[in-house]
Amino acid sequence: METGGGNSVYVVLSDLSGCYMDIFSPKLLKQLESKRPFAKLHELVYFLVEDAILSFKILPLAKIKVSTIAKSLEISRTPVQEALENLYKVGLLTRSRDAGGYIVFALNSTYVYQLFEVREIIDTGAARLCAKRNSKINFSLMGQMCRDIVKYSDAKDYKNFTAADHRFHQFIIESTNNPHVKLIDERVDVLFRYYWGYIARYLQDSPPVLADRFDDIAYQHLAIYKSIKLGSPEMAESAAINHLNSTFVYFCLTSQNVGGMQAIQLGESMEGTGRKGPLACD
Repeated sequence: METGGGNSVYVVLSDLSGCYMDIFSPKLLKQLESKRPFAKLHELVYFLVEDAILSFKILPLAKIKVSTIAKSLEISRTPVQEALENLYKVGLLTRSRDAGGYIVFALNSTYVYQLFEVREIIDTGAARLCAKRNSKINFSLMGQMCRDIVKYSDAKDYKNFTAADHRFHQFIIESTNNPHVKLIDERVDVLFRYYWGYIARYLQDSPPVLADRFDDIAYQHLAIYKSIKLGSPEMAESAAINHLNSTFVYFCLTSQNVGGMQAIQLGESMEGTGRKGPLACD
């Protein structure tokens, strides 16, 4: 069953029981256990479901039942219930009306706007800190990350692009050498990866104008890199804000052209924010 009109983004699966065995199995659980021998059972289930959601093996708005996953993995319901409840707390799942049921979270424009507000606080602050402490940063590695991002963008390899983009931003967070910044980032990082997974999944079908804007976003990483290397906190912060604004505009345009989400409307929610992104959505 598809949602929306002719350009629908999401396919809603009312029951995943028929395809669970392709995603969850005792074999996969044992393989993960061998890689994480000290993880508890509910943590292993958490990792399996999280990976399935972030890789879009399970699509947004799909129903997930504790009993079905437990049966597929051949384990009791208790660790599955704990894993799904933790994914609900993170934000990747919402509750279903069915007993023991959850629904995979589907991005909406308001939520993404709020997510970008948080990312602005984290990323601009991290870029500023890195510029202040740039003597300890591996700029050779950081420069290579930028080149990888541009390379994947030029090749229209959006899957590898999103992975490289994530590595770049995580590198900046790590380079602050501030454990509190890392802790705050961890809370929203999984949802931002989910957002980029959505963008990458549907970018192949985007009109050329969106692909051009995407190339601009790729090159903005170089501006952040150069500003930090110069040791200018103000330039680094400005470059980070410009990058986030451009990415937000891209989200608005993508949601309009691909469908499935309503672009954010101008109004009270935008007053006083200083963000110019939605102006380009008209």
